[in-house]
Amino acid sequence: MVVSVETVSTRVCNVLIDRLVDIERPDLRSALVRHHRGCRIGVFDFLSAPISLTEASKQLRPDLVVVANVWLYLTPLLDRIMVLADCQSAAVVIASRNIDDVFRVQAAHRGFSNHVDLNQPADLLVERLFALSGEMAEPSAPGLWGSVPLPAMSTKGIEIARDAIDREILDLVSVGMQDTDIADVVHVSTQTVKNRISAMLERSGYRNRTQLAWMHSSAELAEAMLRGLSPQSSAVRTTSDRRPHPTR
Repeated sequence: MVVSVETVSTRVCNVLIDRLVDIERPDLRSALVRHHRGCRIGVFDFLSAPISLTEASKQLRPDLVVVANVWLYLTPLLDRIMVLADCQSAAVVIASRNIDDVFRVQAAHRGFSNHVDLNQPADLLVERLFALSGEMAEPSAPGLWGSVPLPAMSTKGIEIARDAIDREILDLVSVGMQDTDIADVVHVSTQTVKNRISAMLERSGYRNRTQLAWMHSSAELAEAMLRGLSPQSSAVRTTSDRRPHPTR
């Protein structure tokens, strides 16, 4: 794990930066220190996450976490790491180049409204980062963003799947199966499948099964990556959690 820290005295402000962002904008750290004297900066290695991010967060206690756009696809993992590191109060900002409406909708779907454009000059980029620190940005296109349901499970820790049947149904929804086929595989009625999917949609706050399947797959990946951090966690799913099914 690599964590580097730079300090210039006076005002204290802790910023944790994804190494992917650091590679894209190597001038960002010097600009942060130049504009905010006393700023402490840590860099975590994406390739060794979640251990690197967890340890860096505990060490630095960041006020601001700047992550690359790849974390849009790992939102549950990022949420869990922030909880494990006790850094839920840190403002998380997604950094990307050429931010457009497609990016904004993706970010809103994942529960992020804070983002910065890496194409900006370093000074403007730093101003934007600290303007976002500790607060949620107002969406630039309210009508567009307002049509995107926010993920209740990532912000409130809600478990979408309540039992093994729910998890099996989500696994099959994730590979594109229809309700009648899912019912056949899981050995329940089609109406039971429909009822369970409806209940999971209501718990999650999502509007359709596409969003539900995406979050389920992301959450499964997060659980797998977190096993090394919390090997005794009852939330970690293993093959032994599967229900026995009758043979045909």
